[in-house]
Amino acid sequence: MSIPLKELIERHAGGVTGGWDNLLAIIPGGSSTPLIPKSVCDDVMMDFDALIEAQTALGTAAVIVIDKSVCTPGGATVSLSREGVEGALLCL
Repeated sequence: MSIPLKELIERHAGGVTGGWDNLLAIIPGGSSTPLIPKSVCDDVMMDFDALIEAQTALGTAAVIVIDKSVCTPGGATVSLSREGVEGALLCL
């Protein structure tokens, strides 16, 4: 894709609710890929090599935007329940 992730979100996807400063993290490749914090999202390109360097992956390219209103453990529970492993977080 070779487009800055910030441009993809702000220009082509309607932006982050509450503005870019309200961004907490982005999961760039669907629920099976590691999230990246806002500090990385500011500059990372949306391509295979750049995301590997940022310690995540393009995966299915199903971008998930997490703003500061999201409870990250709760969001993880919802994501994991879709994968059929919701019991993994019961110990938290």
